[in-house]
Amino acid sequence: MLTLLINGYSKEESDELFRAIQENFESVEIFGSSQNKVVKEILESKEKRFSPQGTQICMFVEFEEEDINSVLRLFPKSLKRPLFCALTESNSEWNLAYLGSHLIEERREMMEKMKEAQKTQ
Repeated sequence: MLTLLINGYSKEESDELFRAIQENFESVEIFGSSQNKVVKEILESKEKRFSPQGTQICMFVEFEEEDINSVLRLFPKSLKRPLFCALTESNSEWNLAYLGSHLIEERREMMEKMKEAQKTQ
């Protein structure tokens, strides 16, 4: 079963995302929880508590690269695009609040590197 763990979306928004993705994937689940819950605990409990609070995140669990690309294309244009990531051994131990701050920092560092690379061209 393909699984998405999302954060920062309301129940209505998560339902919209599910409908958009379900068109291409027969078996997909979407889970969510509060900011202080640890990723692996959410996945183990299969919690479906959605809240628009916090950083918008979409974590891919057990997705192949081709499937990730499909979800990226299918992501509803009516929803704000989240920070995307995949489940890792490390981030499975983090709570959603820390995951969000980590992804924001990673994005900031990547943008700085891209700016530096453009300067040298």
